[in-house]
Order: sequence, then C-alpha cells, then structure tokens
Amino acid sequence: MWIRALYLLLSTGLSFFASFFIPVINTDEGGWATMAKYTFKHSLYTAVIDHKPPFLFQFHWLLSGGESSLILLHIMTALWMFLGALAFYYVLNFFLDERKAFFGALLFSLLSGVVNYGTFCPERFYLPFILFAALMAVRILKTDSLKSQIMNALLLGAFVGAAGCIKQPAFLMSLVPFWILLKKGIPRAAILSSVAVVSLLVFTWISWLLVEVPFSTIWSEAYQANFRYIHSRKELPAEHWKAVFDNILIVLGVGYLSIVLGSLLFITRLKQFIFPVRDRLFNMASILLLLFTSIWMVSMGGRYYQNYMIILLPLLCLLTTMAVDWNSKLRKALTALAFLTAVGYVSFTLTQQLRDKNKNWDSQVKQVIESVKKDTSPTDSIWLHHAIPSIYYMTDRAPATRFLYFMHTIDYVDVCVAPESDLKEDLNNDRYQTLLQDLRAAKPKVIFWVHRHINTCADRLKLENFPTIEVMIKTDYTKAWSNALGTYYLRKS
Repeated sequence: MWIRALYLLLSTGLSFFASFFIPVINTDEGGWATMAKYTFKHSLYTAVIDHKPPFLFQFHWLLSGGESSLILLHIMTALWMFLGALAFYYVLNFFLDERKAFFGALLFSLLSGVVNYGTFCPERFYLPFILFAALMAVRILKTDSLKSQIMNALLLGAFVGAAGCIKQPAFLMSLVPFWILLKKGIPRAAILSSVAVVSLLVFTWISWLLVEVPFSTIWSEAYQANFRYIHSRKELPAEHWKAVFDNILIVLGVGYLSIVLGSLLFITRLKQFIFPVRDRLFNMASILLLLFTSIWMVSMGGRYYQNYMIILLPLLCLLTTMAVDWNSKLRKALTALAFLTAVGYVSFTLTQQLRDKNKNWDSQVKQVIESVKKDTSPTDSIWLHHAIPSIYYMTDRAPATRFLYFMHTIDYVDVCVAPESDLKEDLNNDRYQTLLQDLRAAKPKVIFWVHRHINTCADRLKLENFPTIEVMIKTDYTKAWSNALGTYYLRKS
C-alpha cells in the first residue's frame, strides 16, 4: 500500500506542480485570502463580505500558516487532495478489487489539479471531506461493533458539517455517505444517521461560534444572500451560454477527457455491470444518486464555472474504473492520457507566467502592489474596485469597503454578460449605498479603477456610469498613473 500511496502523492504533486511557484493564479484566490485574514478578528462578514460559510476561511487560515503564504496554501491544497485520493481509494476498494481501486484513485490524483490550474478553490477544500465521510460510511459497513459504528458516524457527521461549512451545496453530495449506511438496514441506518446529524450540527455551531459575530449576520451573509441569488436570477443572455459551453469544453473536453471517455464506455457496458447480482440494484442507485447530486451542484446558480466541475471528478473516475479492465490496453492508454493532461496543464501554466500572461500575477499587477506599498502606510486603506482583490493581501492594506467585488454591489450580475443597463449606478440599491458610505468613511489613500478586459471584463464597468464615484475621485484624488490594467488615483493631501 505504501508504494501505491507514493504513486498517488507523486501524481497529485505533478497535477499541482505549477501552483507551487505562483502565488495567485485565479481571481477569487485573492478575495478569499483577504477574507481569511479577518477570520479571527471578530469582523468576518462585517468588515469584509463574501457569501461563503465561515469554515472556508478558517480552513484557509490553517492551511496557509495563518495567512503567511499563498504558496504554502497551494502546497497544502495538493497534500489535502492527496488525502482525498487515499480516501477515494479505500472507498473504491470496498466495492472493487485493489487494482481497480488504485486505477480510480490514480486518475483522481493526476486530474485533481488540472481545473483552474491547481489553485485553491472551495471545491478542492470540501471534496476530500465528503470522501472522508464516505470512508466512514464504508467503515461502518465493515464492523458489527455498535461502539465503532457510533464513533464512525460521529466522524461522518463532522466531515459532512465541515464540507457544508465550506460551501453550502456540499450538503447535497453528502447525501451519498448517508445513503451507503442503508446497507446496514433501515433501523440501524436511522440511528447512525441521527448520530451523524447531531455531530454535523455541533461542528457547524463551533465553526460559527469561532467567528465571534452574531449568528444572524453569518446566516444573512453566508446563506440567505446565496438563496436570494439562486431564486431571483434573471434570464441569462446568449453570451452567458456561450461561456458555459466554453467552460464545459475546457474541463470535460480537455481536462477530464480521459475519464469522460471512460465514463462513455461505462454507459455502453451497462449490461456487463460488474457488481454481484444481490448488490446490483443498490449500487446502481448509489451511482445514480452521485450522478444526480454532482450535476445538480455543477448547475446550481446557472453559471457552470470551471471550478464547479471539480466535483465531477469522483463520479467520472468511478465510472471509468468500473468500465475498464485492469489488464486492458485501454487502461494504460487512459492513464497515459491523464498523465499527459496533467503535464500539459502544468506546462501551460508555467509558460503563461514566464510570458507575463497570468492576468492575476503579471507585471501590471505587481506595479500596483509596489506603488501601494510606496504611497501608503500599513494603517491606510485602499480600494480596488474590481477583479484583483489579491492586492489587498499582498500589500497588507485594509479594503476601504466591505465588498471585495463590485458585482456584490450591483445585484451579483455577471459583469461579462450582463446588459449595459445593469452596469450603471443605481442609488436605490442598498448595497451600492453601503459602498458609497464605506468609501466616504474610510477615505482610502489609493483608489485603483481596473479597466482591463481579461480581468473579468472590468472594462465594462466604466467609471462614467457611476457618477457619484466619479465625482468623488475627481474632487478628492489625483491621477498618478495608469497602465494596461487600470488607473491609479492617489488621495490629495
């Protein structure tokens, strides 16, 4: 087993290798890193706001060494996904033989870092927790000791609680571990599920308690805001669905091509379903539940971002493992394809960085960071209106407003596809009014207005369409310089 674990570790390391040298690759990384700095300062969801549950930021703080390094965070994220691959192996090994289980876990490891180029994202934080919960469910099936079953049920609930406190939809996929318990019979499954739910609630309570802000604030900002978005989103334009298609093509047609091909083969071989006859119906129902919850989670919110598709990884690896014989040439071919995919993503990411093409960590971004450090003191606040929240983290300067993303002040619209009418000042918008109040109170020393298109279509947020902010800048600030990324304004002394 140690040899197999080493293979999984090396494979995961390869998949994440590029991220070990680049602090910021994805736009949201900077926002979550900035939020995590407030985790234990009694001001999460008040001084800064993002609509994710608190354990995301608590776990981020832990894996980044108390927010000491984003490179460390990337390395720890890779190790975390390696542990997820180990859990996946043991779960598969309960249903399949050791070699096939290792094949599935190896595919998981090789492809675990290709989406979003190995960056930190909530899906990579909570997916191993769900796999750990599934492992606890399998351990329950293996023992007849009630004491052991209860201990594993407590751990199962805690892992599900952790996943759900990282991102809300994780509770959906967590239905799978609870479903597995039914193999113990309905009466015993009901008892163990109740124990797990109690553990889940206790974990959630502790996570919320550590934030040290009113529970009503956490509920409003981390949960209700998301529910409102899901139930009130507008009809999406054709440009949005083109972006969705592009995301699906990049992930399923390139990143996950090997396991997509294996999953298609599984569909063609349904009649040769390999589980024993007596378990066939239950196990097929388990796969259908995993399929249903995975697709539901990807589609929830209607945006289909690439990082959402990370949660398809266990499903596609499972189907591929079941469809492909260990001794077949196809297994070797799919493994080689997964390996080449990982190498390709790593090579592309490093090449983009060397060519100064990483939009979140290029010379333009670094120029802003250097200027902010030179023009401000650690007690000054700054405001970066959109797309590059990593500058708050890298300069260790406080954001002047609680909203790290401008979209949070304009009804969470997708800036890249929203109509022009949605990208204009609305003084009747409560959150926009809060933004203005924050800016007037904080008097940020620097304002940087981003206008580079590749940074989440920032060019569509034109300063002239927000006249109140424009007047504020013209009155109280001088234009210091501009580059391809945006314009740098320094407050008048």
